Parts: sequence; structure tokens; C-alpha cells
Amino acid sequence: MQLPILHRVSKRLRAVTSDRRASTAVEFGLAAPAIFLFMFGIIETGYALWMQNALDYSVAADCALRQLAR
Repeated sequence: MQLPILHRVSKRLRAVTSDRRASTAVEFGLAAPAIFLFMFGIIETGYALWMQNALDYSVAADCALRQLAR
């Protein structure tokens, strides 16, 4: 014999587990932080490399000008 409250709880659990409408939103919510961290990491790495290249170029140009001035 099953208690009425357990019957209602098990019926509700079966209804929730069979509902697939929000599964995409839940999966996106779980995967989005990792995807965004990866994307922004790539962007920040590219920006750091670009900035390093610009600094290297400016120092090389400055050294070349100093050599010409001698």
C-alpha cells in the first residue's frame, strides 16, 4: 500500500522528469560560463600579443632612430 503523499510526490517527479521543454536552457546555463571564459581568454591573449608586438615595434623604431642620429 502506498501512502497518498508518496503517490502524489512520485506522480509529480514523473511529470517533471518527462518534461523536456527547459532542458536546452539548463544545458546552455551549464555550458555558457566555460564557453565565455574560453572566448574571452582567446580575445585577451590576442590583445596581449598585439600589445607586445606594438611595444616591440616602437622600441625597435626608437633604437633605429637613435642609431641614425649618431
